[in-house]
Amino acid sequence: MLKKIRRLLRWLLGGSFTMLIAACYGVPADYMGKDVKVKCDDLSSNPIPGLTVTLNNSSGVVASTSADSLGEASLFIPKDPETYSVIIEDTDGTNNGGDFKTHTISNITYSSVLSEYDVTMTNK
Repeated sequence: MLKKIRRLLRWLLGGSFTMLIAACYGVPADYMGKDVKVKCDDLSSNPIPGLTVTLNNSSGVVASTSADSLGEASLFIPKDPETYSVIIEDTDGTNNGGDFKTHTISNITYSSVLSEYDVTMTNK
């Protein structure tokens, strides 16, 4: 009986200690996936706002966002075995300083993804 009580106390204290450490120090930043920044510039290194940045996998569109005034957009790549592509397209024509060609970043996996992609857009 004493052995069972010790085992139960050891299990409770071990679990409580683990929860305490996780609460104090958190879990790794990439526990569920990775945040990725896509920065879009023109040939003169000027940021391009308003570009549509879409994350796709084999099933279709996963997420879509627009580049801000600094030409930056943020995406989240989940921690899974999927292969993704990021499609950057100019959907507003010349309103953002040019009429840019669509740019695709292909074959992105969780293990190969970078934290930032710098993309130079060219005119059509």
